[in-house]
Amino acid sequence: VHDLIHQIFPEYFLGNNIDKNTILLKQASKIIAISHSTKKDLIEFYDIPEDKISVIYHASSLVQKNQLKKDFIEKIPKEFILFVGSRSNYKNFYFLVEAFAKLSDKFPSLNLVCTGTLFNSNEEKFLKNLNVRNRVTQLFVNDDELIYLYKNAKCFVFPSLYEGFGIPILEAFENKCCTLLANNSSFFEIGGNGALYFESKNITSL
Repeated sequence: VHDLIHQIFPEYFLGNNIDKNTILLKQASKIIAISHSTKKDLIEFYDIPEDKISVIYHASSLVQKNQLKKDFIEKIPKEFILFVGSRSNYKNFYFLVEAFAKLSDKFPSLNLVCTGTLFNSNEEKFLKNLNVRNRVTQLFVNDDELIYLYKNAKCFVFPSLYEGFGIPILEAFENKCCTLLANNSSFFEIGGNGALYFESKNITSL
């Protein structure tokens, strides 16, 4: 079990509300959770005996192949904050953009680089309304490109409201990237004293 995001934030997911986990978890002889945070959630939501759940952590799977192209480097801003992955509602992306917008006047050379899918129309509108669209870059990246971003970012920010683990934390650590994490779910467990923490709904804190 990776996480219980559907149970914790059901308002973000539409469709069939039947929880198939109830049957699967009851029939399983043993359950693997990817963090003690997920284990705690399993016990809380499904009343599973603690000794039925084993915690086995993830590892980073980034592999450097040294195939970085010059044109990729040329399109990366010199000073940037890095956001990695999905921008679903609970990922708290809009919150990060608002915080970035407040910094933008004070640090005119600072940019925000986001990996993942193209911005949707709502995101585009939000960026334009905050007058930061020309300072936010969206990229599809391979492992070499992602490693480059971690190594060259001012910091990596993970503002998500909930994660069962958070593999990008390990990726950032592996590449010696200053890491800022929301102070919830599994982040303290995975980040330990290797990260800085902020309140996930407090822009001033970030």
